[in-house]
Amino acid sequence: KPSVEQRKQVVRNMVRALGVFDLHNPKIALLDLVETPSFKLRNSIENQGIVIEHRKRPIADCELVGPIPYDLIVSKEAARLKGYDCDACGEFDDVVVPDLMSGNLLIKVLQHSCHATGYGILVGAKVPIAISSRSDSPEQSYLSLAACAVMKDSKDPVYFE
Repeated sequence: KPSVEQRKQVVRNMVRALGVFDLHNPKIALLDLVETPSFKLRNSIENQGIVIEHRKRPIADCELVGPIPYDLIVSKEAARLKGYDCDACGEFDDVVVPDLMSGNLLIKVLQHSCHATGYGILVGAKVPIAISSRSDSPEQSYLSLAACAVMKDSKDPVYFE
């Protein structure tokens, strides 16, 4: 479970990594159980704090929304039905997950239930690292390696602290 500071660094890393692929000023969601912060749900309070801080002093060049549940991240209609006023709903470019298990579950559901294809890159190390599952197709593994090569060879290589 990443700390608040680690989540802010994840946002910075995401923005730099997406920039390599010419996606600038991305819309990033801080995934949570609820859209209304609750002191009973510490993560929601922390995510709200990150967004408030970002509005005062931007963490990175991005639009940052949170706390926000998955249905609002992927659906404008869900946002309309819930009365959640956010133009980015249904159009987010990336999602900060609360922990590794949540992220892994989200990717596996998208791949195996929705037949999504993508690639995996771990950023935050000295060089980008291709990540894949033993159950990934050879194409997905190749895409992960290719994306890392693009990041490494870009004019602004994505090396992080």
